[in-house]
Amino acid sequence: MRLRGTLVALAVLAGLAGCAGGDEPSSAPSVLGTPTPTSESVEASAEQALTDGLRALLTVPAVDFRYRVLSGGTVLTETSGRAFLAGGWSATTDFDDAATGVVAPQGEQQGQQQGEEDEDTADRMLVRATTDDVFMQLRSWPDPVAGCWLRMGPGEAPIGLLAMTPELPFYLGLLGTLHAVDVVPGDEGLIVARTQLRSALLLLSGPIAQSLTLDAEQASRARVPVGVRIDGGAVTDVSLRGDDVVRSVEEAGGTVPPETAAGLAQLDLTLRYQASPSDAEPVAPPGPDLVISNADLSERHGCKGEN
Repeated sequence: MRLRGTLVALAVLAGLAGCAGGDEPSSAPSVLGTPTPTSESVEASAEQALTDGLRALLTVPAVDFRYRVLSGGTVLTETSGRAFLAGGWSATTDFDDAATGVVAPQGEQQGQQQGEEDEDTADRMLVRATTDDVFMQLRSWPDPVAGCWLRMGPGEAPIGLLAMTPELPFYLGLLGTLHAVDVVPGDEGLIVARTQLRSALLLLSGPIAQSLTLDAEQASRARVPVGVRIDGGAVTDVSLRGDDVVRSVEEAGGTVPPETAAGLAQLDLTLRYQASPSDAEPVAPPGPDLVISNADLSERHGCKGEN
């Protein structure tokens, strides 16, 4: 039964990858993004290690995750959450003020939500997601919307963060897109994998992804190198670099605006996973009296359950 549950979880993750599809064997990119020859036996060994590592990670009802976007030693955003493989997740995201325009662009709507009087641009966002809906709230929301939960509309994501999808976040869905191609020499716990470019872009914000000149075929064909850490037999960490994303876009024939390229080139994107406590409680949606719409937010209509 445990193995069956794991296979179901893997199928769910693969489904979250959308149309990512399979990956054809070819030269394996190194952690630095430079292609290096890889024998079929080494690639098969790496793929088996990845498969076993994912099975070990996903033999629990829920997984805790932490997603960080770093620029040098500065953490621009950190999202820590818990996702139930049967569906439903919650997370807290902290934004550094340096994240503006990089991973959490300061759009007009967000500026209105935060209020012009707030001098501290750092913020905290809470998200709850069910099978069908995603809800969010910002710490900086003023009365009367403070403490209310905004329900995302179809195709919307909290502050444009594309990984924040209903049912399961793409922070876990990314695992279903990985194809292992090599083991790092001298470090058997580190696997070189790759994912489709369009999957990597889901870890960025909508405005950043939309700034790229890239068609769907190019995004589907291009690959981005990913590092995968396996510890104790289970996948614990996944990481990719912003400059590899830029290189992948350009090699696919797309273009990246100079300002976007300069910002992405400084970023490291890291994910960490561990099993949640066995007594973790499922995620519940906010009470109906706390939920507001975009119209309520823009017109500063509070929720019925406001204090």
